[in-house]
This record gives sequence, C-alpha cells and structure tokens, in this order.
Amino acid sequence: QSCKGVKAIGSFQRNHFQAYGSLLFNQSEIQGFQTDLFMESVPNEFIEIPNANWQWKNGDEIPIILPAEFLNLYNLNYAPSRGLPQISQSMLKLIRLQIKTHGNGETAIFTGKIVGFTHRIQSILVPQQFLSWANTHYSNEANISNNKIEPQRIIIKTNCSNPQEIIAYIVTGK
Repeated sequence: QSCKGVKAIGSFQRNHFQAYGSLLFNQSEIQGFQTDLFMESVPNEFIEIPNANWQWKNGDEIPIILPAEFLNLYNLNYAPSRGLPQISQSMLKLIRLQIKTHGNGETAIFTGKIVGFTHRIQSILVPQQFLSWANTHYSNEANISNNKIEPQRIIIKTNCSNPQEIIAYIVTGK
C-alpha cells in the first residue's frame, strides 16, 4: 500500500490545572495509590477503542484511556518490587479513580472510569469535552479563557503502513 497522504490531523490538549488521581474501592480512597495526574485529549476521530463511551458532560464519570505500557510497567516492574499483585486490563476497568482538580481558586472531585487501553498514544486520555471544560474552570492562565492555546503536539492519521513513507511525505509532500 502506498502512502496517499494525511487523512486527518488534530492537536493534543493538556490539562492546565493541578490534578491528583487515586484508586477507589467501594467509594473509599485506597491509601498508597495516589499520584499527580496529567491528562490529554485528542479529537474523537483519533480514539479507536471499541465500545468505549467517549462522551462526557458535567456530573458524569470521566472515561479514561490509559497507555497499555503503563499497565505493563506496573505489572512487570512496580508490583513485584512492592510485593503487590499484578492487575489485568479487565480488572483495572472495574476500579474507579478519584480525580481531584485544583486551580483558579477552586477545587473539585470527580470519578473516573478506565474504558480502554491504547498502544498508539502514550498519554492518559480523557474526552475533549471534559478537558476543555476543566481548563476553563480551573486554569488561571489568561490564554485558556481566551481560547488562544497553541498546540504543543499534533496527531496525524494517514494511509501509510510504513513510517518512512509518512516521513518522506511530510518532508517532500510526495
């Protein structure tokens, strides 16, 4: 298959506020499983997780897609070094996350649910609806409220099966 060029292009959006994540079990926070959290979103057309409900409105659980590599790192490195059990993807999908946001003089707590895993994007993904809303509410950066955020990363969907073909296409346009 030859490279016929770019099918779609989009930009990553990231959180511009502080966020902390912790695991929940029976609505209670599990001590020792908490971390600073970074989140990003990409346009919905780049989400390729089957059967994932990738919509969000205020009051909903936040759907989350994790890099498959995060789970591999936990299972192969972190868990054995701490005497913790390994966790399967299906088990992790049953666990809820508590997400605490802080910024612009406001704090809120949300519940997140892992809906899938990706090998393509090495970031914690949340829907654009949530991230845009949260950035507007919790960021104190002037460019957020003015919608003047320059993308720092882009995502490209192509017809190319060989990475060298897309690099040549980007460089030469052919």
